[in-house]
Amino acid sequence: MRQESYLAIVYRYRDRYVAECPAVGNEGEGETPDAALSALSRRTAEYLAAGGKRLGDGQVVLTQITVAAPNQARQAEQPTQTYTFTGLVWREEDSYVVESPAVGVTCLGETAQEALDLVAEAAASVLEDQPAPSEDITIRVESITVSVPEGADAVKAS
Repeated sequence: MRQESYLAIVYRYRDRYVAECPAVGNEGEGETPDAALSALSRRTAEYLAAGGKRLGDGQVVLTQITVAAPNQARQAEQPTQTYTFTGLVWREEDSYVVESPAVGVTCLGETAQEALDLVAEAAASVLEDQPAPSEDITIRVESITVSVPEGADAVKAS
């Protein structure tokens, strides 16, 4: 078996921790960051052993997403409220993925800008029906190493 390392993103979402691996499109969840990373490592190793392919190069850009949403107080002098959340951007096959972990929305676009615009719109829709998170989510970047059977092809799919 050979060892391969991948970038993982870890953050707390509501009552659990989530670890994501953009290179292969997997995620793991757990009560602690380490439990989420362990679940992600297991799922990624299983995926690659079953012949799964890399979906992208695994590079992630952290960016700010500005969301204009209706003010929950519905004040006439300020009908919208502007929020800023951390966003994650990565390439997956022929699309760009943008995620806002704080709001819990993810969108795909043909370009990074299109995906950013779509996730801002989706977040605004979500915030019409629920209060905005009181704070942004802290995101950790980690590395996971998984064992891949010899002969398993973990290169990017064409």
